[in-house]
Amino acid sequence: MSKTSWWIKLALGAIFTVGITWWLRPYFAGEILPNPVWLNWGGLELRWYGLLITLAVLACLGLVFWLNRRFFHFPPDPLFQILVWTVVGGILGARILFVGIEWSYYANHLNEIWQIRYGGMSIHGALIGGAVALWASAKVLRINIPKIFDLIALTLPLGQAIGRFGNFFNSEAFGGPTNLPWRMYISPEFRPSEFLSSNFFHPTFLYEAIGDLVIFGLLWAWFFSRHRPAGSLAVAYLVIYSSWRFVVEYFRIDSMHVGILTLAQWGSIALVLVGIPLLIYLHKKHGNN
Repeated sequence: MSKTSWWIKLALGAIFTVGITWWLRPYFAGEILPNPVWLNWGGLELRWYGLLITLAVLACLGLVFWLNRRFFHFPPDPLFQILVWTVVGGILGARILFVGIEWSYYANHLNEIWQIRYGGMSIHGALIGGAVALWASAKVLRINIPKIFDLIALTLPLGQAIGRFGNFFNSEAFGGPTNLPWRMYISPEFRPSEFLSSNFFHPTFLYEAIGDLVIFGLLWAWFFSRHRPAGSLAVAYLVIYSSWRFVVEYFRIDSMHVGILTLAQWGSIALVLVGIPLLIYLHKKHGNN
């Protein structure tokens, strides 16, 4: 990839970042309050969370098909079947794990279990459910498993970055009180009772979205590296994302704690401890071939 094309991409990224910052400014200042409903049509509410999750999935699928056509060359029909099962597995895994974590609430509100348009998706559940579905369907259809995992991993951070803005419109998944220049105003009805007197909080949705975009760029840079064993992109994604999520969890106030760490931090540690040795093994195996 030429230096000119990299400069163009950096310039476009900078313009996009400035645009998003300008758009968020009045929301973060409390001048405009985010509305979780983007369209109310004859009493039917269409919510930003559901729209953004849909856009995230479509963006990933579009990128997968483009990458496959240019670089991976999997047969279209098996690839389509694998993607369908992966999306279904990811959504089911995300919701099942979230409901399991919050079972004390859902046990008394069973009718809300599948109302995902209001939020409530676990990224670790999505990774587990999607990975299981991807592995099983690729095995049945006899598709190269390490390569298909690399293909999906190249697109995942972009989808995550888009989906995180659903948390913004729902006024959820924010961090603790802060007076930093990039603080975000949260309406009193969404604040935990112990923080009712605080107006501004860490925009942890944005921390994670920015991290996702950085990971997206790092994976693409590595994708064009000559010394890259099959499967290493997927493992690198798990390690880098888990490391960043571990850090972001320190700012969040809505996470379930298990001992001194949150449940998501324990999950992140497990993925890093598995991922780093696997990454070393893949590189050693690649070097011996």
